[in-house]
Amino acid sequence: LLASEHVVAEQLCDAMDDRSQPSDAQLPDTGIGVERERILAPIFVAGEHYGTRAVTAVLVDTNGRALLYERSYGPHGRHLSDARCDLHVAGAS
Repeated sequence: LLASEHVVAEQLCDAMDDRSQPSDAQLPDTGIGVERERILAPIFVAGEHYGTRAVTAVLVDTNGRALLYERSYGPHGRHLSDARCDLHVAGAS
């Protein structure tokens, strides 16, 4: 795939690494308490024992070429590795 497609996949994964915290007034009341709501509120949950452990982007073009890009994380949202795989989707044009 084109280098620009790899950049797009990386940008999609970057977008999922949003750790911004909403104010307490914006948190839902799901019955788990405000402390847990704070932990779970960001798009990217960076906990020690519970949280986001992988973010994956899949791009497929009209010719059936595909790019799978995955970013892996450990406890506290620590970036561990990136993996990329170029594929062909069977049965595509």
